[in-house]
This record gives sequence, structure tokens and C-alpha cells, in this order.
Amino acid sequence: MRLLGRLLTALVLLGVIFLVVSWLWSTVSKALPPGMLSKQDYRLTDPSFVFPLRRDRYVRFPFSQPHDSARLITHADLHPGVYGGAYSLIVEALGSDGQVILRREIFLRSIVLYSRDLRGRIVPRSFYADSTLTPSASDITVLDFQRPVNELRLKAGRLDPGVARIVARVQEQRPISIRQLAVGWQRLSHREQERMAEGNAFPAEMLTDEERRNLLANRWYPVGPAGVQGIHYDRTILYERDIPDGDTLRSQPSAAQGS
Repeated sequence: MRLLGRLLTALVLLGVIFLVVSWLWSTVSKALPPGMLSKQDYRLTDPSFVFPLRRDRYVRFPFSQPHDSARLITHADLHPGVYGGAYSLIVEALGSDGQVILRREIFLRSIVLYSRDLRGRIVPRSFYADSTLTPSASDITVLDFQRPVNELRLKAGRLDPGVARIVARVQEQRPISIRQLAVGWQRLSHREQERMAEGNAFPAEMLTDEERRNLLANRWYPVGPAGVQGIHYDRTILYERDIPDGDTLRSQPSAAQGS
């Protein structure tokens, strides 16, 4: 009986120790800075190359072939403690002779989007691994040039005081062959299929063949900048959290601070 009693006492002590250690780990992990992610957390992000714009010179984005339209994805990088701001970017479109055929200043306002991480904390939806700046939500602008354009030039315009810089991505559409339309969907990963079907009412696996071909035909491809990195343009990596069952939150600053 004494042996059984000692065994039960040891099991109870082990259970208490386990509960205490679990509570301590939960408390410590929630106190860690939101930017500290484990390898598993990074696998739940969607990384993209993005290009900060300058105010003193243009960053050039040459197309693979002349296009009469393009898509810009931009956002503002905000100083710590800032949760939104307005900005503008200046766009120039160049023809085959190198002459500017369109010049436009685009004004936008953006806010920070939040999500819940694996520890349940409210954290910014997007982040950089090497910067304290907080990316705002992306703004999408589709440009219709009315004539073929060979190159875009972008630079930063006006910035609110809380906006540190503007970051941009340029995208183009490319011709697709009948063969690519036939087999292109199967060659995409499951995650790529889900991303392309985000704007549809049904998930990727429920789309018809015609709907899938339309998505492939209207797909946007990234356009890289011209020149030497660090001299003619800068590049960094933007991470967007893709937490399973995690809703994107348009959180108030107080909610984010209190998490």
C-alpha cells in the first residue's frame, strides 16, 4: 500500500509540475515580441519581394513586352505607433521611343490590418523580419494606358508624417497558349490555386474548367525593376501571415496595444 501511495503522490506531483510549466510557457510566449516567429510560423506566411520607392528619383519597371494596362500594388510603411496614413505616388508610362506618354499622381490612404497569430495575440497581418516599420494594407491600382507602353517609372510623392516610405510592386499580364490553358491549372500548387480563386464565391476545387481557364488567362505576373540593387532600386521581403482559421481584423489601435 505504501508503494502504491508513493506512486500516486509522484504522479500528482508530476501533473502539478506539468501544469505549472505549461502555464509559464504560455505566459512567456505571449510576452514575446510579435516579430519573433518560429520556423513553423514562417511556413505559415506568404513572402513577396517588394520595392521601396524614392522621392528623389524614379525606379524603372520595364515590361517583358508592350502592354496597354498594368497593375500596381502599393502600401505605406508606417512608423511605430502609427496605424494609418495617406500617401501619393507619381507614375510615368514610357512608349517604345522612350518618351513619356502618361504622367499621373495617384493619391491613396491605407490602414494597418491585424490577424491572430498561433499564440492568439493580435498582431499586424504583414511584417518585415528586419525592420520596425509596420506595413499597411495593400492598395491595388489598375492602369489603362489606351496604347502600348514599354516601361513604367515610379517614385514617391507626398507622405503623411507617420508614413516612412511607400513600397510598390508592378504586375503585367502575359499571353498564354492553348496548351498552357489546358494543363496550367494542374501545374499550380494547392496554395497557388487557392490564391487565384480568392475572389470567387466557390473554393478552387469547385471551379469549372472554364472558370479555371479564365483565371489563368487573366493572371498577373510580377515585373522586376531595372538597374543595380542598392543603386537604382532597393528590395526587401514582405511577409504576410496566413494563419489557419485566423480572420483578418480591422482592429482599433487600442485593441492591438492591449494584446
